[in-house]
Amino acid sequence: MFKPIQIPPRMYRVHLMDRVMSRGLKGACLGATAHWLMDLMCGKTDTFELVTALRAIHYQAYYENIAPPSKGIRSVYRAVQHFLMPYGCTTTFETAVPAMDAALYMPGNTGALLGFANSKSSHSVALMRTSSGRRFLYCINVGVHEWVCSPANSVRDLMREYNELSRQEFRTVTEGIICTTRNTLPINGIA
Repeated sequence: MFKPIQIPPRMYRVHLMDRVMSRGLKGACLGATAHWLMDLMCGKTDTFELVTALRAIHYQAYYENIAPPSKGIRSVYRAVQHFLMPYGCTTTFETAVPAMDAALYMPGNTGALLGFANSKSSHSVALMRTSSGRRFLYCINVGVHEWVCSPANSVRDLMREYNELSRQEFRTVTEGIICTTRNTLPINGIA
């Protein structure tokens, strides 16, 4: 079950899609989710705010310049790893769902940039599990939601519930960038 924290207003989505189309980009989800997660994991923010449309587009363009979107999340792994290393984060790239699930039980704070796909499209979302065990989903399309679930739920369960929330039909969790830190983060003050 998802409990809304911050939902993007209609004008945010309209402005975002106008920017995506005018720049000839494939989307904005990877740019937005990567930076939402990095801001939390490095301690830059103590809120679950949405990434601004302008910033999402800026980073999406940067990532699409590095590698084609068909490379998926893999294309930003080194950039995320390099950015978070000075902040005491360990970052791994995973393609096996059991390894992604195992990361959700590690002590401390864990963030995951996850790829979902079906035969027609793919999408990126972020999942943040704070040291208290609470879990938060970020998606540029549906906003920030607390994922109220059993601690035993997997990233596949997340994808199924996300499909209901977003009215999508993703079938597989394709890959994930997993970031962990035992450091206390500013977000731990509220979550």
